[in-house]
Amino acid sequence: MGTLGWEECGKNRKGPEKSLSGGDVESQTLADNLLRKRALPGKKARFGRVPYLLMGFNKEEDGRGEEEMVKDTFRGMIFSSSFGRGDRIVIGNWEESPLGKFTNVMWADPSGKRTLLSPSEKHSEYVSSLYTFEEIRITPIDVKISGKSISVQADDLSVTMHWGYTIPIPIPRPLWFISSVENFFARILFGTKTHGMANNGNEEWYSVRGISWLKSASAKVSGKDLGIMSRRLDSACFGFSEPPIRPAAVTLSSIIQK
Repeated sequence: MGTLGWEECGKNRKGPEKSLSGGDVESQTLADNLLRKRALPGKKARFGRVPYLLMGFNKEEDGRGEEEMVKDTFRGMIFSSSFGRGDRIVIGNWEESPLGKFTNVMWADPSGKRTLLSPSEKHSEYVSSLYTFEEIRITPIDVKISGKSISVQADDLSVTMHWGYTIPIPIPRPLWFISSVENFFARILFGTKTHGMANNGNEEWYSVRGISWLKSASAKVSGKDLGIMSRRLDSACFGFSEPPIRPAAVTLSSIIQK
């Protein structure tokens, strides 16, 4: 799977995260430049006729070729950012899932220790079967969403994130496309993956439907500020994939073959 262990995460750290506010450390990925220049479509795209041999007849939720799949599908948003102290935080806000509507938080501290904050044992058992954590906390999670901002309070961790313009990706893609073509470009453009194997051996796909950069983010632990919003300089080490290098809000479906 390629997930680094806790100790390896700590050893591989490149030091404190750098701020996005300084021009010299601004993310230089192709996706950053395209979004800043609006080279990617901001309105409903006109794709014309896409050959069915290229895109496939099935939507991503409908299967993979002719193979019958037993799968779980989670639909919602993932918010992610690093912070000046070296913490990496990922919020999963799921509107539809086999577990119902819920929110959880994955948090990697500067040492590399990974913590899952989950609303129940049932949710934590499912998520921890897919990803790696040293600590799991079952705790009430208070979520407030207003416009393009989300605020989460979970145990002693409080996080607020604000996002901006969203690039829509409205076309459904088959799973083979997500695991090959899309996975390749996700690594180049965003430093992440859209396909891989979870800890329990299940295959997983991320079908992205929209992405936007965060405009601001803040986080505190027991009232102590974690520092300025920063780009990710190293692995968060939760699983086969990573959040985008630049702080982002992503609308997606997570499809897991059982």
